[in-house]
Amino acid sequence: MSIFYLKGHLHSLFLCLNIYFLLVYCQNVIFYSIENANIDIDYVENGKIDSFKFEIKSMYILNTFKSVYLLQNQYLKCVYINNSYKYYIPNIVEIPGHENIILNFSAFDDEQDNVLTSKIFMGQISYKFLLRFIKYSTEEDAFINALSFMEFINILTVLEILGFKRTKNNNTFLKHLLVSSITNESFHSSDMFPKLPNSDYDRFQLNLEYLFSVFLKFVFIDKISNYTFLYFKNNSSSKDPLKNLSYRGYIRYKERLGNDNIIFLESHICSHLEKLLKYSWIKNSIICFIRHCNVDLYLIAMKMGKLKPMISNFIDLIKPDSLKKLIITDNVINKPTLKVLIHYEYFPITKFVKIICDLDIEEIHLILRNSQNIKRLIIESKEACYNIFFELKKHAIIHKNLNIKYKCNILIMQCRMNDIFQNLPENLSFYIRKFHISFTHCEFCMMKSLTFFRKVLIKYNTKKKLKKYKNQFYNCINTKDVYISTKQNKPEKIHRKIFKYIFRMEKLESILLENIIIPEILIWHILESKNLISIKLYNSCIPTHFSHDYNILNYILRSITIKESKYTLNDNFFKFLLLFRNLTFLKLYIKDIDSDFEMRNKHCTSRIINTPNDNLIVKLEYLKVNIKEETIIDWSILFAFSNFFDISNLNILILQMHELNEKDAFIISNLRSLKEICLSIYRQKTEIMLKRLTKILENKFIKRIRLDICNLNNYMFEYIYKFKNFDMVFIHFQYFEAYDLNSLHRIRCNYPNSVIFLYEYNRLVSSEVKCFLKEHNIG
Repeated sequence: MSIFYLKGHLHSLFLCLNIYFLLVYCQNVIFYSIENANIDIDYVENGKIDSFKFEIKSMYILNTFKSVYLLQNQYLKCVYINNSYKYYIPNIVEIPGHENIILNFSAFDDEQDNVLTSKIFMGQISYKFLLRFIKYSTEEDAFINALSFMEFINILTVLEILGFKRTKNNNTFLKHLLVSSITNESFHSSDMFPKLPNSDYDRFQLNLEYLFSVFLKFVFIDKISNYTFLYFKNNSSSKDPLKNLSYRGYIRYKERLGNDNIIFLESHICSHLEKLLKYSWIKNSIICFIRHCNVDLYLIAMKMGKLKPMISNFIDLIKPDSLKKLIITDNVINKPTLKVLIHYEYFPITKFVKIICDLDIEEIHLILRNSQNIKRLIIESKEACYNIFFELKKHAIIHKNLNIKYKCNILIMQCRMNDIFQNLPENLSFYIRKFHISFTHCEFCMMKSLTFFRKVLIKYNTKKKLKKYKNQFYNCINTKDVYISTKQNKPEKIHRKIFKYIFRMEKLESILLENIIIPEILIWHILESKNLISIKLYNSCIPTHFSHDYNILNYILRSITIKESKYTLNDNFFKFLLLFRNLTFLKLYIKDIDSDFEMRNKHCTSRIINTPNDNLIVKLEYLKVNIKEETIIDWSILFAFSNFFDISNLNILILQMHELNEKDAFIISNLRSLKEICLSIYRQKTEIMLKRLTKILENKFIKRIRLDICNLNNYMFEYIYKFKNFDMVFIHFQYFEAYDLNSLHRIRCNYPNSVIFLYEYNRLVSSEVKCFLKEHNIG
């Protein structure tokens, strides 16, 4: 960790604070730091020299140093994470025991109560700043006279290195330090970085994000994630999306994650936020954070209760100059949230508005009157209304620059009014989700209703005439997704002409086949398609050996999902997948593995995956491999995939298997693009699994982890501290092994806030265990 000073134009923040606290520990404190990691010294240890090993808990230091020793000659021996080591002459600053210090450092644990001198390694920090920090933390005076923004960030970083936690001793200090700095008139991002390159401005945003995380620790007592209202780019997805993402879901997730700062307000968050806004210092701090972080997306969802005046005023105060997207859900009578946002002129500052609620004619008029600057308007309702559709159509005809989409769950069709759906302008789209009995009123109603579906579901019936299927698909002119299945729960053949009708649909993007025997003609259609981007096969039968050598390469298809289907994993199957050269999203459920293929991979695991293979064309970004629980393999599944696909670009990896292979762990540790990983291990001893996981955690690019394990026991609890550097960790378990609840209690109270436990109550447990799980929010 390096503390730095930003050269250039900085506005100083002038604070006049008189804050004074007494350290409860009466002992000397000595800080050791490195001025610059590049100025090590030539030194050779002669024999065994007595040394003091620093206890390091800070993730900032552990990202660089594995361990640090103070030698008898006062040199520092620093062992880096790659096991190399260097020697340094340290900066040394001592705070005598008789001086007062304002912080109650959690680095001083109970075992140090009787130690006269505490030694703390601070990482790479300049001597100048170290002295300045000591001045801030020891003098009873207006101790901060000219605190710049970067110094403020550095102070908070040092506090975290020291392991600070919220106590009544330091709460007031941090509150005043934080609030007095960020609410000062001089603190403004445009002033802080007037002519600096984008990289420095990005650094400002990262520092602001860090600042906000510190702020939340002192504002919220517990359950921070339940009441978070501001998500920065690096933490904009706090839920667990890994297990069941579709291709479209992955694209939306990928576009949002790391690209948008998000304001999220819903009923229960507003109720909690209202309590905080009563305090002016909290309100001023929140407003300042929101103004400086450049929010891209406002998500405001009020599903119950009226909007309180304090929240309404808050919405006015946090209004930005411009906004990428505004999404509103308002299920309250008279739509108070919608009207507040229109009143405070949110519509003119954004190009994208999505409204999720049932509207009356007056409300749609209000929206359209205020949509002059909007480029895209989406309205989602439970039931479609002819009057509202008429107003949207009329507005779309006049305002060609506004793209309108009207999406509803149902439409109660009125045959005499269906002329309204004729000659729709290109900038107006209308979709419905569910079938309604009114569609069967007449043949015209039935055929017209098919034009409204974006997704159609067909249950194939051999008794139904092909001409009816042909007419159905012919009228699905706006359909993008087709789901077709047989009535039986086993794979069956369907007429080959059905596929011909489906692939004539001009807007077809996705097809899902269930209980189907896949014919060769379907493979030809898929390869020749110019629109299809995703295909899913459920409980279907795929040819083990293809009768043709396909001479067509498809560059359109992006996603293949095969689940609960009958096929054999072999070279021939992989060659089929490689026909789709732009495939990026792959989900496979594997039941059967070719014996020759398995034997060859078992004996060919000597190649080390460290660098991408330039000969591999298909570059995967998302890979999910689910191996049937009864199928036990003792070779690396990722090694097998790496022989056919370039997996160096993987963003998300999901493995569900009997055991985690050592080779798989090694490969994962070297995937530099990997951000998220999910491991479901059916049957493996916890000690062995954690040993494999330790290798995976060497990959510092992974930010989010989900573990599906059988037992949660002492081994797992003791391992949890290794997750402290991750943004989010989900641990899903089936059984809870309680040996010593007191020891588990101590461990559980100190594990990182980013760890979330999910528990399946599938067997009886004792009342003590139930109380433990409830007390520690495990469930």
